[in-house]
Amino acid sequence: MIVQFVDAQGRPIVDATVSVIESPQPIPDLGMLTDDAGEINIDVTAAGTYGFSLFHNGQTHRATSTIRPSDTKVRLWVS
Repeated sequence: MIVQFVDAQGRPIVDATVSVIESPQPIPDLGMLTDDAGEINIDVTAAGTYGFSLFHNGQTHRATSTIRPSDTKVRLWVS
């Protein structure tokens, strides 16, 4: 499952450190780094609310979304 993080203008947030801070299933906290498209890849086996913490340009941001195992990509707006 691909999770994409974008800013208020819809631009990808590149090179952000991402941690999963809330999920209905265990997800290893590996300090993932977003790629050139602002994306990370996580293994989703349970539906529910997923919370993410992003650290980018000296600031911490949070984003949440309801995600299902059948989802292939989710786009999250970060302000």
